[in-house]
Amino acid sequence: MRVNMQYFFLTLFLSFATISHGQSFEKTKSFESWKEKMNNHSNAGELDSALYYSGKILAKLSGKKSPKNFVKIGRQKAIFLLKMGKMNDAYEVLLELLPICAKNKTNFCGECAKLHNTLAKIHAKFMDYPKAIDYLLNTCDSERNREFHYLIASYNSSIGDTTKAIQYSQEWINLSKELGITQHIDAYNSASMIAREMGLLELERTHLNEALRIVELNDLDTSVYAYIYGNLGFSYSESGQDDLALHNLLIDAKYSELYEDKSSYARVVITLAQFDNGNQNYEEAVSRISYALENYGDELKDSYKLEMYQLLKVNYLKLNRLDQYAIYSELWSTLYEQRSENYKEDALGLSNQFKLSELETLRKQHQLEADYKNQVILSERIEAENRENKLYVILLLIALVLIVTGFLFWRYRIVQSKKLNESKFQIERESHEKERLLAKLEEEASQSRLLSLELHMKQEYASQIVEKLKEIDELSIPKVKEIELFIQNGLEIKSVEAILQSNLGDISHQFKATLTKHHSNLTDSEFKLASCVLMKMSNSEIAIGKGISVDSVKKNKYRFKKKMGLEPDDNLYAYLLDLME
Repeated sequence: MRVNMQYFFLTLFLSFATISHGQSFEKTKSFESWKEKMNNHSNAGELDSALYYSGKILAKLSGKKSPKNFVKIGRQKAIFLLKMGKMNDAYEVLLELLPICAKNKTNFCGECAKLHNTLAKIHAKFMDYPKAIDYLLNTCDSERNREFHYLIASYNSSIGDTTKAIQYSQEWINLSKELGITQHIDAYNSASMIAREMGLLELERTHLNEALRIVELNDLDTSVYAYIYGNLGFSYSESGQDDLALHNLLIDAKYSELYEDKSSYARVVITLAQFDNGNQNYEEAVSRISYALENYGDELKDSYKLEMYQLLKVNYLKLNRLDQYAIYSELWSTLYEQRSENYKEDALGLSNQFKLSELETLRKQHQLEADYKNQVILSERIEAENRENKLYVILLLIALVLIVTGFLFWRYRIVQSKKLNESKFQIERESHEKERLLAKLEEEASQSRLLSLELHMKQEYASQIVEKLKEIDELSIPKVKEIELFIQNGLEIKSVEAILQSNLGDISHQFKATLTKHHSNLTDSEFKLASCVLMKMSNSEIAIGKGISVDSVKKNKYRFKKKMGLEPDDNLYAYLLDLME
């Protein structure tokens, strides 16, 4: 009957859960599945498929109360379009998201900050820096991080506003102090790059030297911050301080190759080769560049390859190796023409797309505002319809909760009752065991006392006989010893002593197991001493049984207490009795 009731309640619960939430579960499952597929296709470089699933997700989210997810997926869709070279379409998607951020910016600052950053970077591509700055300034204060400060400082530098560029760089330096040493060092490096853009080489070196001072002050790994040495080397190079430049560039070259930082390594190698060329070390320059191309050529950017080919041309010409000069001249020309053609096509495509976007921006913004209002009205209507069903669902849920709670309470009572009965049985069993042990303890104590008394009396009688015999002058000492041994054997003193010593400490295995559990380092002699104490034997009785003096018994007890962590005045009997309980 009990099993049938449990089955009934569980079936009721599962049925209700399936009916009430099945549809919602399927929607959530499909949403997560599309999202996973979108990310997988994006990671695999399959942008068409990633774009398809981002569109399905946006269609699913349209009209629902999830603006944060809508902005997040929408921005990802725009990034897919940008990577595919469809800037016009990407720009349209981003503009559609702006009204949502304008209304909910405080609720999800992070996603809106990323949206504004993306729009700012698009405008910066076409040198529309004032518009890029406007988008960045829409970023809420909590999201004004390293990227925000670097971009806005760089854009202000590009429009010639040196004061604001330095202001935003310094602001990030100050904020980064609270974020840890790594962020603080990076802030100085970012500020140095902004100073470099403005041609302020002295300020650039000030920031870089401060970053390295922090590295040295905190005993950080130099190899991790080798790029700062490289930046400082380039700055010294442009100022004509060749020795300092060479020193710092060699540090960067060493660690950038070690940690396979290809871009940094290529940049340093080119600068070092230029130094070699200026010092007429043409062979050294050729060796540096040839090594870099041979080992990392396939991984270097075309801009670095062009510079390396150009340097090889110049140095081979100086060395009068015209065959090599011809080879690298051809390589340089081919790569330059290819790169120039690609750049022209990309620039023309981006320019045309951007012009189209600018022409339609105002019209689309008005249309987006109207669509957004309609979307709000539709959302409110759907919400009103949903409210009508909420009360019924809530009542059903309350009823289900009450049923499940009653069932669980009933089960709890049964389990608790069973545990209580088991506990009572365990207590009764332990009580009986304790009574049996105490009875055995009393019996053993009585037997030990009788044996001790018998042994004491026989020893006294034997001693008296020996004393009398000593009074006879004719008996020699060996003869007295022989008679004493004969008397002891006759009185069976040794036999009684052996029985008594074997009985001492033989109370029960349970007592020994309990004592071992709390004090695992006791010897057999100490176990027997504990047994004698628990049997309430006096020091004299223990001394007789062990064949030692009373003082020795007292010393043994003192050492025993100390070994068990007791004070000299503590009651040893009470302590052992507590352990038995």
